[in-house]
Amino acid sequence: MLLSRYKTGSEKPIRWQMWWAVIGKESFSKEDIDALIEFNRRLMARRGHNFDVNRGELDSIFKQLGKFRSITDHRTRIINMAAWILYGIAESRPFFDGNKTSASATCIRFLNWNGYDLLIELLDIKREMHRLLTGVQRHYKDFDDVREFLKRSVITFRSR
Repeated sequence: MLLSRYKTGSEKPIRWQMWWAVIGKESFSKEDIDALIEFNRRLMARRGHNFDVNRGELDSIFKQLGKFRSITDHRTRIINMAAWILYGIAESRPFFDGNKTSASATCIRFLNWNGYDLLIELLDIKREMHRLLTGVQRHYKDFDDVREFLKRSVITFRSR
C-alpha cells in the first residue's frame, strides 16, 4: 500500500519510493528524512505554496525516538514512537506549511514499516485525526492525546 491516500486534490498522488521493502525499522536515516522533506516540497508545489524547512527541528524530532526504545512490548513501543512523530511534526511545525499532512504520512509510513496501519480512509478516523492535529497546533491537545488516538486506531496488518 503506497501513500497514495495523501492526494492534494485531483492530481496524481505524491509517494515515497520503495518503503514497502523495509520491515521492522524503528529509526529514520538521513535519507528517510530527506524523503520526507521532498514529500513536503512536492506537496507545497502542488498546492502553490512556499516551501521551507527547519532541518534542525525536524532532525530533533527523529532523534528523540530513542527515548521509547526501552519499552519492551512491540506494539506499545511502535505506537509511542508513531505518536511522537505525529505530535512532534504537528507541534513544532518544521515546515512552512503542510505539517499535518506530512506528520500523518510519516506516521503511517512508520507504522507500516513495523507491521501496523492506521485506517485513515475511514472518514471518522480522518476527521478525528485532523481535529487532533489542529488541537496539537493550537496547544489544547498533547502527546498523551495523540498516543491514545493511535492506541484506539492502529491495526496490525503483518504479524512479526
